[in-house]
Amino acid sequence: MTEDENEKFWSYNKNVQKLREKEFKALNGAVYLDHAASTLYGKSQLKAIQKDLTANLYGNPHSRHTTSQLTADTIEQVRFRILKFFNSTPDTYSVIFTAGCTAALKLLAESFDWCSSNKGPSKSPRNHNCTYPHSSERVEPALQDRLLCRHQPHLSDSSECSRGRFCYLNDNHTSVLGMREIARQYNAAITCVRESDISFLLNDSLKNNRCPLVKNGSKCLFAFPAQSNFCGRKYPMEWVKRVQNGALEAVTSDRDRAKGSFLPSKIYDARSESQHQQWYVLLDAAALVGTSSLDLQQSEPDFIAISFYKMFGFPTGIGALIVRNSSIDAMRKTYFGGGTVKTSLAALDFHIDREHVAER
Repeated sequence: MTEDENEKFWSYNKNVQKLREKEFKALNGAVYLDHAASTLYGKSQLKAIQKDLTANLYGNPHSRHTTSQLTADTIEQVRFRILKFFNSTPDTYSVIFTAGCTAALKLLAESFDWCSSNKGPSKSPRNHNCTYPHSSERVEPALQDRLLCRHQPHLSDSSECSRGRFCYLNDNHTSVLGMREIARQYNAAITCVRESDISFLLNDSLKNNRCPLVKNGSKCLFAFPAQSNFCGRKYPMEWVKRVQNGALEAVTSDRDRAKGSFLPSKIYDARSESQHQQWYVLLDAAALVGTSSLDLQQSEPDFIAISFYKMFGFPTGIGALIVRNSSIDAMRKTYFGGGTVKTSLAALDFHIDREHVAER
């Protein structure tokens, strides 16, 4: 090591030590080795948050007054800054705040269209004998017809829908594995694949020059981590576009696998069915963004799940599901509450969702 290199080495370490003493006094006499689970927050970070909360009056973002508008504007600014940080814009992606990465994955599992209806969404029957609580006044059918003009779609009968598929890499976080239980409730096919399986199918798709799939029929979701929670392995981001273009179109269920590998005969037999599939990609980026950058212009997953406390430590209990705007149609949310709707009626099966997916 030269004298200049030696000086730079010790200068760097001195700066790190100064930062540690200034921002992370709680580390004195301790060694923190759990950064992958949650990073540490700095002293100046807490001071900045306290200053902001004591200097500004934040109200309910769904109300209509000055403090409400301040909160709503701040939330939109934060959404914009998040997308900018990941090199994207609101024109391409939308940010849905959640309680963390796990909540984001659960939200997607519950709202993904696992059973696409070929005959269109069915509607629940209309009850013309609906009565308001604490009143004997009967709702007139003509009025009810007007109120029910915007029904939310309900699950169609399984015989009328195209069965979707949930395919996931075996090296996934427990929260991703939990998604298969929800997918199974919707009669979706479940497939666990290894990295070697993915490589085989990607090579096979190159040999056969397969074209992007048509945007109808059954919807399939492939989930993989940008960075492994177990070993830190970073998986190829090129998988995203390849899968979206149908590289996994021949994936078959675990029952059709022999000795842990895909059989070519099974792959070729599945192609007729694959013409009616559309593949979406879920990227679990929670572990990656804590230490590395994520460029959403270089690769465009349909869904990205993250936890902010893994990036900056505080506040905890906040994450996001980032959704590509062109993939919003693959989500069919059923539950609503709070300010996620424009209006709803208690006595009638009627509500109107907010227009933007991030507000639902």
